[in-house]
Amino acid sequence: MWSISQEIFVLTTALKNKVTDELLKNSAGIPPTLLSARLIKRLEDDAALNSEAAHWAVESWMLALDIITQPLPNNNFSIANYYCGCSDNFVGKSLFIQP
Repeated sequence: MWSISQEIFVLTTALKNKVTDELLKNSAGIPPTLLSARLIKRLEDDAALNSEAAHWAVESWMLALDIITQPLPNNNFSIANYYCGCSDNFVGKSLFIQP
């Protein structure tokens, strides 16, 4: 599990990278799964977050902004698994890509 400060860091990193702006202005009506994939990739590339952290940030903001009502599909990670502690592959992994 992440600490509160790590969660705050990941969520504010998404804010700084304009994830919420893009979610709120999705006037083109891009499907949530496609939009989330693009935003996750942006966080991985531009903010050096690993895929779990990027996915968690985008999914968390989408849920908070009522863009989605259920966790996004992902074979490796979901926010539901994070909060119930069910994700075996998440525990002990770094939040960030190592240089």
